Amino acid sequence: MNKKFPTWKTIDLGRCSSVQGYCEAFKQGYHCSVGGYRAPKIIMASDIVISQNCTRIELVNVSNVDLGLKKATRSGVYKRAKMFGLDLCPNEVGFVLRMEYREQPDGEELLIAMKPIKLDGDADIFTLTNHRPPEWDHNVYLLDVVSAHAGLVHEADTRWVFMRHK
Repeated sequence: MNKKFPTWKTIDLGRCSSVQGYCEAFKQGYHCSVGGYRAPKIIMASDIVISQNCTRIELVNVSNVDLGLKKATRSGVYKRAKMFGLDLCPNEVGFVLRMEYREQPDGEELLIAMKPIKLDGDADIFTLTNHRPPEWDHNVYLLDVVSAHAGLVHEADTRWVFMRHK
C-alpha cells in the first residue's frame, strides 16, 4: 500500500518513571484522570512497561475508513494498518497522550492501537475521551479502557492512534 498518513502528534515517552508517576502527574494540574471501573484496576494490576529513557515517537490518527475499512474487528484494523506501515503503540502512549492532547474535541473518543492488557480473563485497550458534564465548568479528560474482545466490531468512524514505523 502506498498511502502515507501524516504525522498527527510527536510525543516523548519516558516523561515519568512509573505508572504511579503518570497518575500523580494527572492530578497535578492536567485535569486528567483514569476513568471507569476497570481502568484503575488494570493500570495498577498489570505490567505496563514505562520507558526509562526519553524516546520520541510519531503518532498517526486514522479511522477505519482511512484504512479502507467499513466495519472491522480490532485484529482486522491492526492487520490493515500494518499494510500501511503503522505499528502498535507501547501502552505508555495512553498516559503521555492523555497529558498532552488538551485540544481534544468534546465527545471524541480515540482508541490506542496497542497489545491488549489482560486482567481477570478479559482484555482491554486504552481509550482517550473528553467530555464536559453540564454541571461542571471544565472538561474531563479521561484515560479509560475499552474491551479488546476478538469478536467486537468497530464502526467505520472509529478513530485509532497508531505509531509510525521507525
